[in-house]
Amino acid sequence: MAAYQYEPLAQAVVNTLANKGIASGSAEQNNLIMGYLEDATNRQELVEQLVIPVGGNQASSLLGLAKTYNPEIGSFGGYAKGFLAARAIRQLENKMKASFIGSQKIDAPESKEIEAGEQQIEITQPVVERLKLNDKISEDLNKLGEMATIQAEKAITSKNLSDLKK
Repeated sequence: MAAYQYEPLAQAVVNTLANKGIASGSAEQNNLIMGYLEDATNRQELVEQLVIPVGGNQASSLLGLAKTYNPEIGSFGGYAKGFLAARAIRQLENKMKASFIGSQKIDAPESKEIEAGEQQIEITQPVVERLKLNDKISEDLNKLGEMATIQAEKAITSKNLSDLKK
């Protein structure tokens, strides 16, 4: 298949990510990416996903780029080179997300420690009562009601409306 002839391009993109990270990425992001791609298996899987994805997103591969390629804009190699790095980053994000989500198990020792340390909290009385705010809140609500009534009366009287419209 024609996509395989561009496998060296995919390999070069992955090697650049493995050695330098993302140009616009933070140090933390780049360390995470470079650490993930230190593993030769992870690196090869990403290259394969960029060439012809197996169960992955075809749009993020050379195959997807071939479907959107317009010969009038130039060579496919130049077109692929322009977009392949962004596609590699997308593939990498998806792969890393899946591996991190897969490693977070509820039966992990850390999860059991958190569960063992949980305490049941019983609310015996509402916070408003416990802080003795009932009277203060009622007083404030009454003042707000009075102020709203006064403002409404002023608005109506300033417009010289007849008694029927008031």
